[in-house]
Amino acid sequence: ARDDADHFFPIDLRDTAATLELASAARVDGVMTPADIGVPTAAHVASVLRLPGPPPELATQSTNKLAMRQRAAAIGLNVPWFEPVRSIASATEAMARRQWPIIVKPIDNCSSRGVRVVDTPADLDAAVQAALAASNQRVAILEQDAGTDRQCGRGRDGAGERAHSRRHQV
Repeated sequence: ARDDADHFFPIDLRDTAATLELASAARVDGVMTPADIGVPTAAHVASVLRLPGPPPELATQSTNKLAMRQRAAAIGLNVPWFEPVRSIASATEAMARRQWPIIVKPIDNCSSRGVRVVDTPADLDAAVQAALAASNQRVAILEQDAGTDRQCGRGRDGAGERAHSRRHQV
């Protein structure tokens, strides 16, 4: 959109301070983002500048997979089992108590970057490494693969992406 914008400033969507500084200086009337990774920043800026937008806590809960799962469980929704991990060792330890297959994903990146379905212990290390590398906070989540109806193709990282038909109720 650089060529279409009246004013263009190359700021990372996750850079809350720089975005707030620019929005304050420009005296904006509203804040929006083109991607889910920018939702917490947009919510923070809107809150500080007293503009319409979701509360920052809600923005985090809707874009951070761990916060989303924790909030859903806290209000009594049926969610698949999940466990945050920060290393291959913690993932291996967590899986000693769980059944395969699982889904490994970064807690805080957009779309399906770093997401892999893992069917066997042999594939766990690579999946966790990819998820941690894709996470801005370097945290991944392991979660129950609650059922797969069909294969949808292959992701950019070569991992099979699947369409999931959850057997649990949400």
